[in-house]
Amino acid sequence: MYTADESSMISVLIVDDHPLALDALRGYLQTAEDIEIVSCTGDGTEAVALVQEHVPDVVQKLHLSDRTQARFWALQHRSEEEAEATG
Repeated sequence: MYTADESSMISVLIVDDHPLALDALRGYLQTAEDIEIVSCTGDGTEAVALVQEHVPDVVQKLHLSDRTQARFWALQHRSEEEAEATG
């Protein structure tokens, strides 16, 4: 049986503003031996902060309302610009 060691783990941040969908995906991914869920959130602003904090391999964004989606992309774009400026 395959057992993942810590160096081969895929870190995942799950973002969805529907709690049922968030919980369902989290439950599904928790069964995978090579996936580490670093955090989950339903808020776009918090998602950007969590990406900066955890630097996950994958950000799985299922669905965000239009308002939350706009904040998420605006903050992500601003973070990318700041990173390029400090480069």
